[in-house]
Amino acid sequence: MVDEEIEDLCDRFLRALDYTGICEIEVKRDARDGSVKLIEVNPRFSGTGDAAIYAGVDVGWLHYLDLLGYKLPPVKATRLNFRHITFRRDFPAIPPSLAAGLVTWGDLVRSYRPPLEFYDFDLRDWRVTAATMKAACRALVAGRYAHGN
Repeated sequence: MVDEEIEDLCDRFLRALDYTGICEIEVKRDARDGSVKLIEVNPRFSGTGDAAIYAGVDVGWLHYLDLLGYKLPPVKATRLNFRHITFRRDFPAIPPSLAAGLVTWGDLVRSYRPPLEFYDFDLRDWRVTAATMKAACRALVAGRYAHGN
């Protein structure tokens, strides 16, 4: 989703620091008063930075061009209707989330309906995919026994 208030807040924050370069800012809207709270700032790519390319913003390429001194226009995401999945993070969270009643099996199934994009799963690259699925399934099984689901 696009939130102009958050976009403006983050832009003002980075400009106040005179910051230039790659940066991911995590914010959360406080349900108590509706204000936006800063959670963390990463002056680097994080795992979820991979989602930008699926949204139509090739941050790595833009950063490269910026380092070469090209003047870059502002870039907006062109595709926002997908879920970005990281199996190595999702699978370990499933058993405790079920045990705590935060989600149901139906919620989980619905959350994996298309359109989806993946950080650590690619049928064209079995080395990454096999390692991901091994680690994710191991975490899921271990968590299931630990949480009794």
